[in-house]
Amino acid sequence: ERTDQLNRRNAELGRAYQEKDAAFEELKTTQMQMVQQERMATLGQLLAGIAHEINNPVNYMVNAIRPLQNNVERIDALLREHEEMLDFGDVEDSFSPRPSFQRVMDDIQQSVDLIRAGADRTARIVQNLRTFSRSAEGEVRDVYLGEGLDVTLSLLNHLIRGRIEVIKDYDYPGPVQGVQGELNQVFMNLLSNAAQSISGQGTIHLSLKPAREGVLVRVQDSGCGIPEANLHRVFEPFFTTKDVPVGTGLGLSISQNIVAKHSGHIQCASEVGRGTVFEVWLPATQGQRSGDAA
Repeated sequence: ERTDQLNRRNAELGRAYQEKDAAFEELKTTQMQMVQQERMATLGQLLAGIAHEINNPVNYMVNAIRPLQNNVERIDALLREHEEMLDFGDVEDSFSPRPSFQRVMDDIQQSVDLIRAGADRTARIVQNLRTFSRSAEGEVRDVYLGEGLDVTLSLLNHLIRGRIEVIKDYDYPGPVQGVQGELNQVFMNLLSNAAQSISGQGTIHLSLKPAREGVLVRVQDSGCGIPEANLHRVFEPFFTTKDVPVGTGLGLSISQNIVAKHSGHIQCASEVGRGTVFEVWLPATQGQRSGDAA
């Protein structure tokens, strides 16, 4: 009888230790989520402030381009009209026997085009920063996933430009219900991981497809891949194969929690040397949003 009591007591102690470990892991995960949410809120405020400060000088440039373009065109027309009246005498240079006003006007026009392209690109970046900064709002509304992917890609252009071909296959024009900033954070984590997994030239395939009364977002890269032994751990908090400070091991864990919060699910498949694919399924509409995985 005493042996049975000891066995029961040991079993109770074992269960208590298991419950303690589970509570500790839950507390650690909750703490990690709170820290990350605070970071994202701060980041959202920072991005919104940067976008606001950049917006004014960008507007000056954008608004000045059209009058400048009109003036260049008027000068060009006047020079063409009176070109036969211009006498250059014996003026020569090392490139041409006579100065070419057309060459000068072409140079000016090229400069104007470059300024306009730079101003337009900066304006798009400002708009994308504003869109991405909405992560601090936490408002549930219509989210167009293709726009979110494109905004995130533009902000990751420094990792992609000149070496990675992005192939898009968007076949889901409608919205889903969710928090845009949170879903953009998922896209940021998946796309930055994909870009960083490709050491040289490579490709990233993005697709949006209808699936089971929802939409399937697929991000596939041609990177180094994940060893099979690590594949089941990719969503664990703090697990990473990247060097610090490149990776903290929080991105995919947070992404999984965000997707579950949106009543969806995320999964991963990979092969070393051939690449990795992440699939995110989200419902077309939100019945209720909870912290539990669907």
